[in-house]
Amino acid sequence: MNKTIYCTIAAANYLPRIQVLRDSLRKQGHTDFRVLLIEHPALVKQIQRQLPDYQFYSPDQVGCPQWLQMAFYYNVMEFSTALKPSFIRLFLKEANVVYLDPDIEVFSPLTEIEEQLQTHDLVVTPHISRPIPDDGKNPRLLDIIRLGQFNLGFIGVRSDPEQEKLMNWWQEVLIEGASANPQLGTFTDQSWAAILVSFARRTHILRSARYNLAYWNIGLHSLTWDGIGVPQTEDGPLGFYHYSGLDRYHVTTLSKHQTREKTTPGSPLYLLLTQYLNALDASPLQSFTKKPYSFASYFDGRPIPAEHRALFARLPAVNRKLVVNPFAEPAYFDGLQRRSSPIAFGDYAHQYVVAQQRLRQLEHRINSLPYSLFSNAELVMKKLAPGSWARAYHLMQRTSQVLRPRVAQLRQLLR
Repeated sequence: MNKTIYCTIAAANYLPRIQVLRDSLRKQGHTDFRVLLIEHPALVKQIQRQLPDYQFYSPDQVGCPQWLQMAFYYNVMEFSTALKPSFIRLFLKEANVVYLDPDIEVFSPLTEIEEQLQTHDLVVTPHISRPIPDDGKNPRLLDIIRLGQFNLGFIGVRSDPEQEKLMNWWQEVLIEGASANPQLGTFTDQSWAAILVSFARRTHILRSARYNLAYWNIGLHSLTWDGIGVPQTEDGPLGFYHYSGLDRYHVTTLSKHQTREKTTPGSPLYLLLTQYLNALDASPLQSFTKKPYSFASYFDGRPIPAEHRALFARLPAVNRKLVVNPFAEPAYFDGLQRRSSPIAFGDYAHQYVVAQQRLRQLEHRINSLPYSLFSNAELVMKKLAPGSWARAYHLMQRTSQVLRPRVAQLRQLLR
C-alpha cells in the first residue's frame, strides 16, 4: 500500500489554521504533513527556523518558473490555488498526495480516502450531491456551477506517472487561468475541476456527508454532537469539516459566503464552529495573523495597486517575461498605467450583477405575497420597501449605459 503525504498551501497569517489542521491530522495518525507558504523565500526560511517541527516549502521550490510573475498578478487566494498542481506534483514520485485547505479540521481517520487512492487516480468531493431549492438564497445552483462542480479544498492524487503529467497540464493552465471572477464564470483552480476529472482515467467521487462538510452542503446533511467525542453525520463519524468563510463575529451566519443556513447557540454545528475558533485563539502561532503578506507590496514598501496587477496580467506572456522581477519595478507600472486607456468597467459590471441579484430577490418577494394584496398597490409597495425596485432598475439602466461605450472603446483598442 502506497504511503500518503498530506499537504496544504497558505500565507503566513494562516499559520494558526495550519497548526489546527496539522494537529488534527496527527491525532488521527496522519503524520506526514507538508506546507507551501506563499511568501517570499527569505521569509519562509526565517519561519522554518522559528518552527523546525514543520516542513515548509517556498514558491521557488515547487518547480514553476513563472512563480514570481504569478505572485504579482494574482491575489493571495488566486496565487495559493495556482501553485497547487506543482506542489502536489512535487511529492508524487514518493507517495499518494492528499491536499487539504488550511481552514479544514480532521475528526476521524481518513482511511477510506487512502484506500480509494490505491485504485483511483483522483479522489474528489462535489459541492453538492443533490439539488438545492431555488429560493433566492445564496449560494444558488448557478453560483455553485460558477464556483466549480467540485470543491478543490480537498483533492487526493495517486502516485503515478500519468498523474504527474496531469498535474503538469493543470499547472500550465493555471499560470494564467486561476483568476477569481465568478460573474464571468471563472473561480481559481476550481474552474478546471470538471475537465481535470474527465482527463483522469479513474476518479472516485466521495458523496458521503463525512467528507468536506461545509456551508455549501450542510443543509443537505445532518450533524449531531454534544462537544464530546467525534461529531456524527448520517453516514458515520465526521471525517473533516471545512470552515470556509467562518466569521468569528457572526458565528450564527455560518459563513460570510452564504445566506442559506443559520446555526443557533448550543446546536451541534454552533459547538463545532466555536470550538474551532477557540482552538485558533489558543494557538501559540496567533502572532502570525498580523504578519503582512510578502507580495502585497513592492520591494520598496509601497503597496501594489490593483490596477498594476491587472495591467501586468493583461500583458502578453512574452512581454511579461521581460519584466524579470515586477516587485522591483514600480516606476515601470506607473508609466504603464499612464499610457493605458482607463477602461475601468469592472466596477460597473459588478454593480450590474448586484442590481440583477436585487431584482431576483425582489421578484421572489413579490411572488411570495398573497394574491389579495395586489388589489391595493400602495399596500404592496409598503410590503416591498418603497423605492427598492426603482433604485435597482435605475442602477441596471445606468450601468448598462456606461458599459456599452466602454466595451466599444475596448474593441477599438484591440483592433
